[in-house]
Amino acid sequence: MLDERDVLSIYTRHKNALYRLCYCYMGNVQDASDAMQNTIVKLLEREQAFESVEHERGWLMKVAANECRRLLKHWWRKREDLDEYPEYAVQEERYEENGILSMVMSLSVKYRVPIYMYYYEGYAVAEISQLLHVKESTILSQLRRGRQKLKVELEADGDLSGFAHRQKGVEGK
Repeated sequence: MLDERDVLSIYTRHKNALYRLCYCYMGNVQDASDAMQNTIVKLLEREQAFESVEHERGWLMKVAANECRRLLKHWWRKREDLDEYPEYAVQEERYEENGILSMVMSLSVKYRVPIYMYYYEGYAVAEISQLLHVKESTILSQLRRGRQKLKVELEADGDLSGFAHRQKGVEGK
């Protein structure tokens, strides 16, 4: 079993990437924090030590992705628009808000997570495929379709700067 210092060290090393992945899945700060907390609890319960820093990061990302999917499927998660209930409306602080990131975050989870992991976290297609338990060809299709949706939005806004340079690199993978 990992001791407290090991868990704290692992958490400190990976907390930002872990939070961003959870936020990408969940779409709000509160649910992302819940998913992240559940992931850390699973880390505390882990019996085996990690082989390397890459191994611990991969494990954490996989567990976090599974935890987010589990939370999204839960019966109590009813989707209602809070705009219908202005008395409960909370001004949500967006994580690292900027133009393209906000467009990425507006995509459906199906496209948002692979695009985020590829472009913002630097994972390769094969790694994303392994972490999300999805075929590489599916990840490539999701990246392509997600980029197409983003391109349409960017063309409408008239801002395509910095978008096309990495897009070409994915097509051949």
